[in-house]
Amino acid sequence: MIDRIESGKKYILLSASAVLFLILLLNGVTWVFPPESKGADPRDAVESKEADEEKAFLNTIFERFDAKAYREVINLVDRYFEKHPLTEKNIYYVHLKATAHLALKETDQAIAAYEKTLPMVRKLHNVSRRKFAKVFFILGDLYHEIGKKDEAISFIEEGLALEPQSTVAQIILGEYYVDAGKKERAVSHYLELLAGPGLKEEEGVVIRTKLKRLHVAAEPPFPYQELARQPFYKGFTIRILPINGVDPAIQTEDICPLLESKFLVRCEVLDPITWDEKKILDPTRDQYDGDHILDLLEKTYPNPKASNTLLIAFTGKDIFGPKTNFVFSWQTPSRGTAVLSSKRFIVFRKDYEPEVISTRRVAIQFISTIANLLGFGRTTKPHCPTSYPDGLDDFLLKSSKLCEQTIVERDEFLKMRAGRPGRFEPGQLREIERVYEKYSFR
Repeated sequence: MIDRIESGKKYILLSASAVLFLILLLNGVTWVFPPESKGADPRDAVESKEADEEKAFLNTIFERFDAKAYREVINLVDRYFEKHPLTEKNIYYVHLKATAHLALKETDQAIAAYEKTLPMVRKLHNVSRRKFAKVFFILGDLYHEIGKKDEAISFIEEGLALEPQSTVAQIILGEYYVDAGKKERAVSHYLELLAGPGLKEEEGVVIRTKLKRLHVAAEPPFPYQELARQPFYKGFTIRILPINGVDPAIQTEDICPLLESKFLVRCEVLDPITWDEKKILDPTRDQYDGDHILDLLEKTYPNPKASNTLLIAFTGKDIFGPKTNFVFSWQTPSRGTAVLSSKRFIVFRKDYEPEVISTRRVAIQFISTIANLLGFGRTTKPHCPTSYPDGLDDFLLKSSKLCEQTIVERDEFLKMRAGRPGRFEPGQLREIERVYEKYSFR
């Protein structure tokens, strides 16, 4: 299936190689090469010739797609179907054509292309038809975009009948109910999703955020008095240093109140700085080298940990470490320095609450990075913020709530390194309460 992720009015398209992989994976296509045996069945030669022609067509169409020659892709698909009937195995060429129309901002033609495949899809049995659920989701998006709200809802519902486990599509359906003036139906839909099993922590946050916008309470009040009784240590400080631009989707000023509530120490955001990219950028990867950033940090701010400080550089650029494709953050615990990137955490879909979720993801990663800098162990529970994530899917299982192991390590650290405790100030507590309610922190 060809996925489309909305970012304003732009479409992010799968690369041709990814589309090819999905075609082969979903349809079980295997290429038949010329037999080596001299006594091969003559029919094999016919099959081989057809397979070679199909392979040549695939190479051509994906080459043109990668070159962004979208009009040529459309013409190639049209010529192909002048000679071949539409089948379950070649239906993806039509979807590729539709994606090319989207790249050319030809929404009506894209809709027509996708809909051309629906009669055949609807005749398939459930197992085969489920592979095409995203076609219905995409059509729902496209119809919503052109203002046909009821048609949009119908297509999303038809897709969910095939793939009800798609929580993102469920969330979009609720949003489309609201847009169509069906508020009560949206509220009932969201509450039913919250009551069901299998929601990721983040998905629940998105749903509760939407319910709050509809003036429906869906979470307990902030435990103001409980936090007021907690000690607060001014003898240790977390400092966040924005470098070379932070993504505008991230509300950096909202991160420190969360960190103060979790680690019970001071936190502050320093004035942004700009470094010469030549010193930290790997141009072949278009990523910052995490080690180079840490080297610059340590030259500019020698050994922060010795003065009871952690210093975390924060950037919107992607970063990597040795033997990695990318990392969410990279740190030197012995010196108390780290660099964290927001690149992998940005949400593009406007109906997935990007203003809340992008910042929320980054804030949870800050908890993990700080715990690593302080030498705390990795927890064994996947929902704990300090658990190890092997990519974004694992990360999305995380909550902002500290697990018991981390609380024990934190309290031992504070007694040894943070001096005499005081108490949170009323204004500080109100600011923490604000960010907890805004981002559904726990």
